[in-house]
Amino acid sequence: MGKIKISRRRKILSKNIKTKRRRRMKPIELKSKKGISKMDPFKILQDKKHFILAILECFEDNDPEALIEILDGYIAAYNKTEFAQKANISRSTLYDMLHGKKNPTLRVFTQCVHELVSC
Repeated sequence: MGKIKISRRRKILSKNIKTKRRRRMKPIELKSKKGISKMDPFKILQDKKHFILAILECFEDNDPEALIEILDGYIAAYNKTEFAQKANISRSTLYDMLHGKKNPTLRVFTQCVHELVSC
């Protein structure tokens, strides 16, 4: 079988794509670092007061999606498998709840909140 001829336009396009991949972006340098501090999200995620206030705000706003996102964020600070064992719920139920496949029952939700507050 013979070699297929590639159009000139396609050759130019493929050369442009290869050269764009090679370019490196320069890091952005700030003029001054005044007012900038390092943030550790795990410290915030492990704070019980932030967790309870965030859950209450979700109840006030009637926002179940945000509630699941908050639970996912706080549980992400811990090992999910160990968390599921301590909360006495199955790992699949926890993952399905966090990925939006199932809505948590009141029992599962209270067990998760109890475990997070007691950690």
